[in-house]
Amino acid sequence: QLQTLERVLHAIAAFDPKVGYAQGMNVLAGVFLKLGFEEEASFWMLVAVMEDLIPACHAKDLRGLFRDTAVADVLVQTFLPEHAEALSASGVQLLWLVADFFLTLGSRDAPLQVVAPQWDLYFLHGPRGL
Repeated sequence: QLQTLERVLHAIAAFDPKVGYAQGMNVLAGVFLKLGFEEEASFWMLVAVMEDLIPACHAKDLRGLFRDTAVADVLVQTFLPEHAEALSASGVQLLWLVADFFLTLGSRDAPLQVVAPQWDLYFLHGPRGL
């Protein structure tokens, strides 16, 4: 399965040479392969994730990651003001707490039984589901 993962990652790097390969793509592709999707389907689903759910999060300038972090920051300040204040008082930037989530859609350390239903919601609702 490692060779299949490598082929998917090489294919995605060739598909979008401006981005190439970036941190977190292996985790995203690995989820599709672990769920039993074929190599080509995993590739196209990875393309859909990167273009539709988390666009530009893996760009060289990480502009999508910064955009999504800014949105998350507004949400935390609006709906969890005490948490926002605690983060601010501690000098913790939200970016350091959410970067891995946005780059891997929360799948790096979570079991597949948790990731699969979450991803179902992401695909159902699009970026708003994140």
